[in-house]
Amino acid sequence: FLDGKSEYSAFSTFYPANLFLTDADEIEATLKDVVENELPKRQQKLKEATIKAKKIGLRGADIGLQPLVIVADEIGNLAGSPKQRRSIGSLLTTIMQRGRSISCFVVWATQDPAVSSNMSVLGQGAISQLSTKILLGTAKPEVQREVFGDAVVSGDVPKFRGFYVSAGMIEPQKFFVPNLYKYNLNELSTFEHLFVNKN
Repeated sequence: FLDGKSEYSAFSTFYPANLFLTDADEIEATLKDVVENELPKRQQKLKEATIKAKKIGLRGADIGLQPLVIVADEIGNLAGSPKQRRSIGSLLTTIMQRGRSISCFVVWATQDPAVSSNMSVLGQGAISQLSTKILLGTAKPEVQREVFGDAVVSGDVPKFRGFYVSAGMIEPQKFFVPNLYKYNLNELSTFEHLFVNKN
């Protein structure tokens, strides 16, 4: 979990500290380790499984690779030098490009894609690598164009509404955002329960 603004520091009460990173140096080193060590190791396992099965097109899930999920929240606001932010963006892009087939996934959340792009963290090239894009209300038309290449509604996306597009879809689809407060989905205990009981 890469938390560029330390907004989720309360998660550290139950989330393992070594998996919850806010420091730019730690984030860069961890992502570098994933690119230089974890990705090649997984690619080798997939290669060996492909040879053994004599079948091409296998993916990480097919051979039982445990998913590695990197959640990057507000990474455009990460502290650190411009060079370091570019390095982090490059590493995340590499993971997005090479990781899907070997069960390595990046969940990137930002309030404004242009901020991440302007901060040289994740540019348009990286955005095009995202297989699923979710846009929550109240996104302005310029943000809609950043995400989907075109505005999906005239004016802002209404509150408690959103749009998503995933691999194979041509047009963004509408969805409704649950009321976090009404259903207690914003409470720390909910996240802790989900994490502790994930298996």
